[in-house]
Amino acid sequence: MAWDAVAPSRIASAARRGIAKAVNRIRPPAVAAPADYRFPVPSCRTLGNGMRLVLIERPAANFAEFRMVIEGGFAADPAERSGLCGLAMEALAQGRLDAGRGRADRFVESLGATLRARATVDAAVIEMSAFAPGLDASIKAFADAVLYPRLEAEDLEAVRANRRAALAREKTSPFALALRLVPGLVYPKGDPYAKPFTGSGTESGLEKISLDDVREFYRASLVPGRVTMVAAGPDSDSLRASIEKAFGAWRAERVDSRREAEVAVRAESDSVEAALADFPGAAQSAVFAAFATVSRASASAEALIAADAILARMFTSRLNMNLREAKGWTYGVRSFLGDARRCGLWIVYAFVGREMTGPAMREIERELDAFSDRRPPSREELSGAASYLSSTVPMAWETTAQAASLVADAVTCGLAEDYYCGFVERIGQLGVKDVTKVMYDISRVKPISWFVACDAASVSAHLESFGFAVRALEAD
Repeated sequence: MAWDAVAPSRIASAARRGIAKAVNRIRPPAVAAPADYRFPVPSCRTLGNGMRLVLIERPAANFAEFRMVIEGGFAADPAERSGLCGLAMEALAQGRLDAGRGRADRFVESLGATLRARATVDAAVIEMSAFAPGLDASIKAFADAVLYPRLEAEDLEAVRANRRAALAREKTSPFALALRLVPGLVYPKGDPYAKPFTGSGTESGLEKISLDDVREFYRASLVPGRVTMVAAGPDSDSLRASIEKAFGAWRAERVDSRREAEVAVRAESDSVEAALADFPGAAQSAVFAAFATVSRASASAEALIAADAILARMFTSRLNMNLREAKGWTYGVRSFLGDARRCGLWIVYAFVGREMTGPAMREIERELDAFSDRRPPSREELSGAASYLSSTVPMAWETTAQAASLVADAVTCGLAEDYYCGFVERIGQLGVKDVTKVMYDISRVKPISWFVACDAASVSAHLESFGFAVRALEAD
């Protein structure tokens, strides 16, 4: 039956029962206060061989999660072998165990578990998910893969082919390409962080990596003194016992051949430059405004998180309400906060029509400038951001895997293992001066690095008419 035929009778029925009278159609319902959530406090200890152990108890879980965090991510890759850390990690998960057990990841899978590895800017991370029954066998296979990595030439070439294909895919996506190229615009030339934030390195670097390079990476990195094991599961005592049994006898000397990332200061420039990557025929331009930020462990990092929410992360953010809701130039403004030990990366981006490329960039610039000067956030905006962040953070602990990953990320960034236990309270205590100062330091003191993925033939002259100095970027 059609809606207009039934609606009047339903409304009349509701009115007779007093329902319609109780519903206020003028103003939206009040948002309920976030549920009171207490994060489980991790317990920490150091094994006799120097390996740190962080345990998170999840009594209701029927499986366990492991995150082995190894100091030194792809920021420490040699410039001429960019991509070494990522390739070595993938190769380790696919490496061979001793006779009869085949590849590490496939053998672990036969036990009902999964083994994988990845590279981040400041750490390499080996991950395993395993059911609690039969946990000892899974952890033993995990330990064998780490303590005795076996890699032959044909294994290396198979992994290299995978990495080559992943790198090629990145060049077809505006966002992935931005993560590849923007660090080279934001950080000084030669800086350890001026590498693709995808961790895949460069084509030339990938081809130069030899079997000896990977073996040396393992020798220098896979030592207990460089490792923190994060484990989450139903019983902390059994987790600890299993890990100590598998890794307690691990002995290796720390080798400092992998240099720590040291961030230099980017040179100032008088011109406003827009770096373009050509996507011939693209009807839209992907516009990225990027900044070097602060250490994730710094006192101002949480103020930046709140400022990001107000400016770009929330649907009701200033930039989204301006460019999407008021002007209709984009389907949405988004942001990316790349955490790092030394100096993070912040990107605000939107997809707009070709003819709106210049206006959108100037509007983003205007909103960022106003935030720390003419139009600082109101207390209502700051309160809304705190409420948003408070209500979304508990979701990050919903699963055992999320809990392990979140603590592993904290360890990677040099934060305390129990950092998130007080996160909601600290966000709620931020003041307007806190968020305006961090934004002034980031967006007013340092120039915006602009990256645009677009049809360069159509957009170059258009951007020059808006005062941007245009230069072309190669995808690698």
